[in-house]
Amino acid sequence: MRKRKKYDIFISYRRKDTGDKAEHLKDLLEPYYRNRISFDKENLTGLFDVALADRIDQCTDFLLVLGKDSLVFEEKDFAPDQVKLYEDFGKSSLEAFEQKIIKLGPHAPIDFVRIEIVRALNRKDIHIIPIVPEKTDTFVFENLRLPPDISQITRYEAVFYSDNPNALFKNTVATLRTHLRSQPDRPFIRSIKIGAAILLIALAGAGILYYTTNRQQEQLKQLKTATALDGRHYLNWSKDITLEQLKAVHEILDNMVPVPGGTFLMGAAPTENGNYDTDVDTETETPQLEQSVKSFWMGKYEVSVSEWARIMGESYEASEASLPKTSVSFDECRRFAEKLYHLTALQFSLPTEAEWEYAARGGNKPDDTKYAGNNDPDKVAWYSRNSGGSPHVCDATNSPMYCNSLNLYDMSGNVSEWCDTDFRRYSDLASGSSEPLVIDPDSKVIRGGNYDSEAYELTVYHREPMNAYEKVETVGFRLIIRD
Repeated sequence: MRKRKKYDIFISYRRKDTGDKAEHLKDLLEPYYRNRISFDKENLTGLFDVALADRIDQCTDFLLVLGKDSLVFEEKDFAPDQVKLYEDFGKSSLEAFEQKIIKLGPHAPIDFVRIEIVRALNRKDIHIIPIVPEKTDTFVFENLRLPPDISQITRYEAVFYSDNPNALFKNTVATLRTHLRSQPDRPFIRSIKIGAAILLIALAGAGILYYTTNRQQEQLKQLKTATALDGRHYLNWSKDITLEQLKAVHEILDNMVPVPGGTFLMGAAPTENGNYDTDVDTETETPQLEQSVKSFWMGKYEVSVSEWARIMGESYEASEASLPKTSVSFDECRRFAEKLYHLTALQFSLPTEAEWEYAARGGNKPDDTKYAGNNDPDKVAWYSRNSGGSPHVCDATNSPMYCNSLNLYDMSGNVSEWCDTDFRRYSDLASGSSEPLVIDPDSKVIRGGNYDSEAYELTVYHREPMNAYEKVETVGFRLIIRD
């Protein structure tokens, strides 16, 4: 059999409603990944090309470009025989796959996109990125009703694009490139690798050391010239920063999302009859206060164990790398933010209580949900009923939980989060009183509930006091950068 070319990126799309979008995206990515993008434009045989299955089996990144009507299914598509057919397509060897396609024939009503999705979902080492329209009243990606063989696709972290042709992919490509695992073309680095290989042959052990040292220096140089957030902020790196710190900083920045400023009512709202739900603590969570916040950037996840350790120069267990960092005091969290400032000159900090609740509600396009992103806590939060008594990873691709409309995860549940606000009653704040609710004058606000919490503690308005010097294994933190 002739050896097939290996592609790093596979673009899947439905020709009838996203063909032009997918091709436009391919053209925008091509300069960075030349001749490494699989984009099947024509199929004249009517049969699914087995070469496409082979490309999916080998690629690093699987990009699924969807329109609002790309994944609309009829009841017959949910039939057990149909589900089994596509599950078999996903699991079959290439030879068996080709035999099934030939046996069905060119006129069989086969959904090519469904085949591609189920094939990708059955690979454990592939990186799947759905590219979908922004949320509207009629389209919410994670709420799509899909057949069981491909329903898991909505669990993957999506990159959103505007359906306005004037804004199509305006900011999407920059965001997408930070998510791709495929390495972009870097002719200069390839030259270095070739030179290093020659040195390796000629100098053996000495060549390895030479190559490793120079590669690290090149990585440092590349990372130090990168921009932050929206591309407008250049980082003023500390001359003493290490490669591991650089990588950790970029990981933190890549996982930050913009939160446009606005005005909202903080606290629990009364029902139509003027009373409050039973899960509202009226003494601390009412009355509502009008708050205005300026635009800022917020981490889509809580700070992880590995991010903390690499920035602070500490050791950590690999098995705990992606778990949220906990058992840290408020002052320790603040020192972490200050460390990031010294490394980058970016104003990292903890969010205020108002900034936290504003973001949890969805910012200037609020979700209007009880919990951050949904009215069902099981869809957005790890808590006492579903957590197994442990925290879960800060990684959407390995979590069944949905994000809110700002693409923020675990704002409800997983671990509670420190806020840079002294704990006071809203009634005292409204009257201008500065007297604390609790005797402890060092109490700060913590928000969001955690893996040991009950459902009432997960609401977007729930708040609790905690001494700034206390360390608890259920409390971590999330970072922001103010514009």
